[in-house]
Amino acid sequence: IAPVGGESAAAGARATAQDAIDRWATSNGVESPAIFNASPANLDSAVNEIAQALNSQFGGRVYSYNDDRPSALNGLAIGGAAFINTANVDTNIARTGLHEFHHTVEQLASLEAKQGQTNTAAQRYVASMDSIFDGMTDAGKRAYLEKFLIKEELDSIADPVAREQRLQEAMAGKSTRSEMVADFLGNRATDKKFWRDVAAADPQGFKGFVDKWIKIIDNL
Repeated sequence: IAPVGGESAAAGARATAQDAIDRWATSNGVESPAIFNASPANLDSAVNEIAQALNSQFGGRVYSYNDDRPSALNGLAIGGAAFINTANVDTNIARTGLHEFHHTVEQLASLEAKQGQTNTAAQRYVASMDSIFDGMTDAGKRAYLEKFLIKEELDSIADPVAREQRLQEAMAGKSTRSEMVADFLGNRATDKKFWRDVAAADPQGFKGFVDKWIKIIDNL
């Protein structure tokens, strides 16, 4: 299965993303977090199968790349496109694709809003996904952060006061909702343990959470 727009579009997107992220790394004095090498044909096809389905919904773009460095990211969204790293054998391509595609649609929706467009498919999607977590209580959001989104980070903080401070920072963080929604879409939507934990931590908001998620599925 060919990439969205063909091989030349994929190569061009990787080159553009590499230039952008290299400039960011240089300005911040750090190593570039991604090297956008082309992926092997079979893994590229697996990503492209997902990309074609998602592109038909929102007109967004998803491309594969291959970065086998130990510290390499699983994927990222940049310049209105999602990029999925196929080098990590433990990476679930479908899950990473959905996570990064969510961020891509967010970028598209923001760009459309700046251009004066309203009620676009991308904007409706983002509003629907955001509404899931807007309806959660603080207890539910706290449980999500503690049990899933930043669990490893919190587990590494021995001081309970420092741990609570970090948790409160995350609760109030500007990017938290975006990351929670992307994580949910990529990793939690079919996770039975997640649904049990949500029900236990936030019984008040659980029914509304489920109802909104079912409505979003029906509208896709």
